[in-house]
Amino acid sequence: MLPADAAYWAWILGVREGGHLTEVGMAPQTQRGRRVLFWFGVILMVLSFGIYLAYPAVPFLPISGWAGGGVAVGMSAVSWGMFLVGSVLAGKEGVAYLKRRFSRRADD
Repeated sequence: MLPADAAYWAWILGVREGGHLTEVGMAPQTQRGRRVLFWFGVILMVLSFGIYLAYPAVPFLPISGWAGGGVAVGMSAVSWGMFLVGSVLAGKEGVAYLKRRFSRRADD
C-alpha cells in the first residue's frame, strides 16, 4: 500500500495504465484519441523544421542587430519547443516514423 502522500501525488500526476498516462479512476485513452495525438505530434515536429526557413529573412527585418539576434533566438526556442511537445505527443513511434519517412535510403 502506498503512503498517503504517494497516493495523493499519484492521483495528481496520474498513473501509467496500459502504457498511457491516465488519471486514477479514468478509462485509458481510446485508440482514436491516441491516433489523434500521434498525428498532431508528428505535424508539430514537421512544422518545427519550417521555422528554419525563415532565418535568412531575419537580417532584412527593420530592427537593430541585437533585436534581430533576439528574434533568431526566439525562433529557435519556438522551433525546439514545438519539436519537444510534438515528440512527447507522438512518442517514440512518431520520432521513428519521421526518421523512416525522411531518411535517405541506399536503395532509392
